[in-house]
Amino acid sequence: MKILIKNIGPVSSAEIDLLGLTVVGGFNDSGKSTVGKALFALTKSFRNKEQQFNYEQRNKITSCNSELMSKLRGILGGKFSPQTINMTLRRYTSYLLEPEVFSSGGIEETLDMVKNSIYNDIMHRSYSSREAKLSLFDDNPEPITEALTQYISDLKTIITSNINDDELYRGSYSRMLTSVFSREINNKRNIS
Repeated sequence: MKILIKNIGPVSSAEIDLLGLTVVGGFNDSGKSTVGKALFALTKSFRNKEQQFNYEQRNKITSCNSELMSKLRGILGGKFSPQTINMTLRRYTSYLLEPEVFSSGGIEETLDMVKNSIYNDIMHRSYSSREAKLSLFDDNPEPITEALTQYISDLKTIITSNINDDELYRGSYSRMLTSVFSREINNKRNIS
């Protein structure tokens, strides 16, 4: 197996053949530790594919949640309490990532349940005052329904899509490199 490392720490470019036992040698500050850390990040990024997949899915669902919250703020203004909806969205984010969720009732039924629960939270619990609750029922609920329908459609796309292995490992490796080299990155930022 060949590994090509470019522009990491003091290493501008290195091609390393990993054949059984590989020895990395060099002068002080020539990048030996950098090569070791890069290899560590690479091997660690290939572990636990399911966990990496869930991480990517959670990020996409969280982004979808933020978009819904933004739409609801635009539709309802100060008539609702975002904390209640945020709690509901977080609860369902965890729920939607459970593999057995779709085995019993199917995707459509599960997403309908999510939509109805969020709608009920908006209409019954997410208000900042009694007056706002009363006026919320007088308002046209169609924009809320449209926003939730789009949200559920986006969730369905996220949940049913597959992330290809290359994208999965690239994201994982990037996070691992950031984690492994965070001290060096932060030190360089402080010096600049």
